[in-house]
Amino acid sequence: MNIAYLKNNDIATMEAISNYAKELGMNINVFYQNQDLITTLTPDDVLFVKNIYELGEDPQSIFNVIRHCAHHNILIYSVEDDHCFDAKKSKNLSILIELYTSFCEYRSKKSKEYIQKMKDQGIKLGRKEGSTVKLNKMKRRKDAILKDLKRGMSLNSVYEKYKVSRTTINKLREIEPEINEVLKAREKSK
Repeated sequence: MNIAYLKNNDIATMEAISNYAKELGMNINVFYQNQDLITTLTPDDVLFVKNIYELGEDPQSIFNVIRHCAHHNILIYSVEDDHCFDAKKSKNLSILIELYTSFCEYRSKKSKEYIQKMKDQGIKLGRKEGSTVKLNKMKRRKDAILKDLKRGMSLNSVYEKYKVSRTTINKLREIEPEINEVLKAREKSK
């Protein structure tokens, strides 16, 4: 059976795959969208995809489909690459390495395009300016910090122990006067 697999219900992709199959003297029997290919495909099927990246979300899932196809003598035609993966060729390690590298580059390109699109739309990315995530964690640990300081631990050791910056501890000192009192008492006793 000649099967076309699509991630999206895209008319242009359906037509491109159909035309590609006709050029090879084949007709598409069925179009599948977002299905588990490993359970859907049967031995000696022919699978058509827009590009090889459509087979899965990550390299491991793509390799699993290719391995299944190789084991069951299923040909995979990648329309954009104009390439046929068959059982003999897909076992070649160099093709798999090339495929993995191409996939990484493809995903990176798509991620960069998406980030740029969001920036162009004026959407701010990343942590909000003035985020207080670590400061809030340190507020909850105030009692432990006070005990450490009373035992003579230096501020540098506190930064390292709690994995925070000097700025975070200084902000905590501003809002928790008890910490400054402990530090002043230590200075007087020296």
